[in-house]
Amino acid sequence: MEIKAATARLTGYRHQQDGTTCQDWVRYKMQDGIGVLSLCDGAGSCAHAEEAAFRISEWVISYVAEHFEELYEDFSQDRRISLVEEGQRNLAEAGSPLREYGCTLLFFAAAEDGRWICGHIGDGVMFMTDENGTEVLSKPENGLYKNETFFLSGADATEHLRIRTGKAETDTAVLLSSDGCQDALYNWDLKQAAPAVTRINRWLDKYGEKEVEELLLENLADRFQKISEDDLSIGLLYMKV
Repeated sequence: MEIKAATARLTGYRHQQDGTTCQDWVRYKMQDGIGVLSLCDGAGSCAHAEEAAFRISEWVISYVAEHFEELYEDFSQDRRISLVEEGQRNLAEAGSPLREYGCTLLFFAAAEDGRWICGHIGDGVMFMTDENGTEVLSKPENGLYKNETFFLSGADATEHLRIRTGKAETDTAVLLSSDGCQDALYNWDLKQAAPAVTRINRWLDKYGEKEVEELLLENLADRFQKISEDDLSIGLLYMKV
């Protein structure tokens, strides 16, 4: 099975205006035969939001690749606790109180035999497209209000860590989106994907990875910024069976 991926992120208007950097990080890496796509959105209310997203988006790739077999076979409460504790330990090593490192977490990992694992804490959204159509793989989780969510650094992170597993039997594409992009991609009323998701999820089948990254960045700048002033990040992973 061939695995391809493309990512893009763009500083939102609010951060452009106040001179701050993008607090979203999205990455892809093939490690030990496992392709891992990660996306983290730093909480603007936290002092070290960007560092949190930077550190965790990098850490989770190695963690999931290393523990893929265990997570695929058993994502019990103990496994969830271990993942959260290791992530929080990584943040604590940065030196400031954990509460200053708020970030959401989305990841999707695929093995070369088609097996996959996804995990999610907080808002943002994850979609999957295959021969049967497009589904919401993991929806945004907010608090009492839409602008509230949950973070890996939170005391309740284990309760909000959602993990799913599966196996791709046909060509399959996955899209990870931060909350800055989700209103353009997720229909809140119907709780389903907008038509744009299926179109975007076909790009890696049609074009090369570099070309898709350019397309993603172009769309973030020309279309998504018209909808949201927040930081924008998006990641695609394509499994050709």
